[in-house]
Amino acid sequence: MFHALTRMTVTTLIAGGLLISAAGALIAADGHEHKHGDHADTHEATAPSAPYLLPNDPVTDQPLAEAGHPIVIVHEGRELRFANKDNAEKFKADPQAFLPAIDAAMIKDQTPRYPLTTCLVSGESLHEMGKPIDFIYNNRLIRLCCKDCKGDFLKDPAKFIAKLDAAAIEKQKAEYTAKTCPVSGEPLGTMGKPADRLVGDRLVRLCCGHCEKKLRANAAVYLDKVSDAKTPHDEHSGHADKKHEHNH
Repeated sequence: MFHALTRMTVTTLIAGGLLISAAGALIAADGHEHKHGDHADTHEATAPSAPYLLPNDPVTDQPLAEAGHPIVIVHEGRELRFANKDNAEKFKADPQAFLPAIDAAMIKDQTPRYPLTTCLVSGESLHEMGKPIDFIYNNRLIRLCCKDCKGDFLKDPAKFIAKLDAAAIEKQKAEYTAKTCPVSGEPLGTMGKPADRLVGDRLVRLCCGHCEKKLRANAAVYLDKVSDAKTPHDEHSGHADKKHEHNH
C-alpha cells in the first residue's frame, strides 16, 4: 500500500516527484521522508492512505485520463488527483465544498467490492443496529454496525484496515480472472507463487514482488489492464467486453 502522510493543517503538492510539506520536509511518493535540516517533522500517519482511483477530477468532473499528468495532492493524509493546478487550488481553498461528493462517489464505487457482511470492529452483522455506518477513511470504505464502533476504529485504524485488506484479498482471489501480470505481461506462476497486492480496495496479482514498484507508480493504468482481462463470466462482462474491443 502507499504510505500515507500524517494529517496536516495544509495540503501538500507533488513537485518533481516529491511532496513538499509545510515544515519544508521532502516526502517522496513512496512516503519516505527526506529532511531539510534537523527540525523537519517526522510524524507518521496512523494508517496508510489508498490511492485516489476515481476516474474524474473532483472539482470539474473532467476525466483524469484526458489530463495527461494529473496534479496529485495529499489532504489530511488522503491522496487526491486533479486535472490541473487550478482545480487543485480551488479544492485547497475550500475542501469541504468538495469532500462530501468525493466520499459519496467512493462509497458508491467501493460498496460492490466490499468483502465483509459483518462489522469490521465488533464482528456483528452490519445490520445488527439498523442501517450500517458507511464512511471513507483515507480513501477506503469502512462499514460498521454503529457509531460506537466508529470511535473504536479511529483509535487504531491501521489494525482494522489490515483486517479489511486480508478479507478483500481473500474474496477477490476467487473472482480474479487475469492470467498474466499486468506489469510484466508474464503468465502468473512462472516466477513462483503470485504476489497479491491491494491497490486501494482492488486486488492485483503480480508475477513477483519486483513488479510492485511499477504498479504503485502508475496504478490506474495497470488496474485498467486487470479490468480488461475480465471474462464473459464476470458479472460486468458486457462492459468489460466492450471496453476490451474498443481498446483493441
